[in-house]
Amino acid sequence: KNLNDYLNALVTKFRTKAKTALRKSEELTVIDMNLEEIEIYKEKLQSLYLQVLDKSSFQFGTLNAESFLNLKQNLGNDFIVRGYFLDSELVGFSSSFLFNSILDANYVGINYALNQEYAIYQRMLYDYIELAITRNCNELRFGRTAEEIKSSVGAIPVPMKLFIRH
Repeated sequence: KNLNDYLNALVTKFRTKAKTALRKSEELTVIDMNLEEIEIYKEKLQSLYLQVLDKSSFQFGTLNAESFLNLKQNLGNDFIVRGYFLDSELVGFSSSFLFNSILDANYVGINYALNQEYAIYQRMLYDYIELAITRNCNELRFGRTAEEIKSSVGAIPVPMKLFIRH
């Protein structure tokens, strides 16, 4: 029914990890960004996204932050961009799509210099879980990267098919 129910269902080891991450991230302010806020922060969104992309071993290409504006404009509440702020500085963001009772976690951006201290990425994962619970989703799709940390929040790998056409 809520994040506390989820945390209570975890084995002690993972519940302790979750509580540590949530405690470390207490100073972060999280907001669901509207179209105007995405416009205001689009350069910072791009910069944070590129930090993640630079660490990735496989890339399809680079997404332009203008895409977030277009997605929000066209999908409205079915496209969610969350901003993670430390004081008034945007230090991370996550995005997701809602469709057919599925929450599809998608693009993220992280200030890696602050990630360890404030558990930004871990907080994003727990926020995705909470969002899926509050939106009554039947499924939460985390994607193909960072399998180890995702398994620590209860994710299980599922074979995926992908079709790419040039």
